[in-house]
Amino acid sequence: MKQYRFILTGLIIVGLGTLLSCSIETASGPTPYSVFKGETTSSSSVAAGTGEKNFAIQRSLPLVGTGRTVTISNPAGDLVMRGTIESYDRNSGNLKVTVFEIQGEGSGDDWTVVLGKTYAELQDSIRQAYTDMKFGMFLHFNMSTYDRCCCPECYSVDGEWGLPSTQVDIKQFKASKLDCGQWADVAKSAGMKYMILTSKHHDGFCIWPTKHTEYCVRNAGDTTDIIRAFVDSARARELKVGFYYSIRDYSNGHDVDFIKGQITELLTNYGDIVCLWFDGWGWGPGYNLVPYDTIKNLIKSIQPSCLLAENNHRFNTEFSEIIEYEMPIDGPPKIDNVKPAEGGQVIRASADHCWFWHPIDECTLMPAKDIVDELKMCNSRNATYLLDLTPDTLGLIPQCQVERMREVGDLLGIEQ
Repeated sequence: MKQYRFILTGLIIVGLGTLLSCSIETASGPTPYSVFKGETTSSSSVAAGTGEKNFAIQRSLPLVGTGRTVTISNPAGDLVMRGTIESYDRNSGNLKVTVFEIQGEGSGDDWTVVLGKTYAELQDSIRQAYTDMKFGMFLHFNMSTYDRCCCPECYSVDGEWGLPSTQVDIKQFKASKLDCGQWADVAKSAGMKYMILTSKHHDGFCIWPTKHTEYCVRNAGDTTDIIRAFVDSARARELKVGFYYSIRDYSNGHDVDFIKGQITELLTNYGDIVCLWFDGWGWGPGYNLVPYDTIKNLIKSIQPSCLLAENNHRFNTEFSEIIEYEMPIDGPPKIDNVKPAEGGQVIRASADHCWFWHPIDECTLMPAKDIVDELKMCNSRNATYLLDLTPDTLGLIPQCQVERMREVGDLLGIEQ
């Protein structure tokens, strides 16, 4: 099925003339449905498209509020439009829907309209679905994997933030044995359900061939699109994918159009993304210089089910859709937490608690039992657990970390 996604437009299809058969379904959950028969009027068959579409429903629907989501499909199911209700007049039966997502193309004469959740309810379900994945792999692999490898004084969290592009040899970024399939196999061995990769860290280097800056893999020692290799390998193993993206950027600055352009690339070129995991935003340029609502609205206009997670250390959902606990700094999720949350931890147990690979103490790791204990603790506090592993300069997760994750899988009863 060919899939199209478009940003909302102002197209209005006005109901005139021809009668089209339409059934309306409502549900508080997947089943059971209450089905309402009705008619849709239009000047012609309703064609796939974004924007406002008017449906005239012959029989009134019960309690249909603004903001409720709808799925509109033809009988064959090969053309589906999703949107939100803008208005509903119970007297006239006019149902106005703003379509934000399309699957398939063409037009249809007969439609089924399934009434879903309100936008707020939908967002709640997205948050909880993310939390319910329970266990994920964080992967810090970017320029900081390389520009610290010969710099002992850079082996610290601050050193991991990297240097501006003017101070770095871009050609050093070259993973001669890159194997994202290995990364995904390691995740599966431990029973993880999702993976998040550092698309751009604070230094600004991009591991996909973005058109918005020259400081990216397109000009590196190896021009492989790491993001493409990552998402393809993960999905081949039925793992969900997300991207870390630093708003703080030493090389490219904090121009809003630049950020929007890159987010658009990540959300339109690489399929369904379960999460954009932001960093260096609230504690960096802030939500005035880079407006939170502007970025959130862009994300939702492209992929409504993509979660916005912001590592701002505020422990609320004012500027994030989920509460992030960076556990080496913030400690674990609160014992009485009920809001969807995530606890992030590094597998490296050395004193520096670095997130990227470097050769010093690379195999000083958390014991498998401690990892499992933290996983269970987070899950008991309505939080998923995101454990960071560190691919090396070859593009491989070190063997000691591979073996440790198999031990975790064994403790969890994962079939190897």
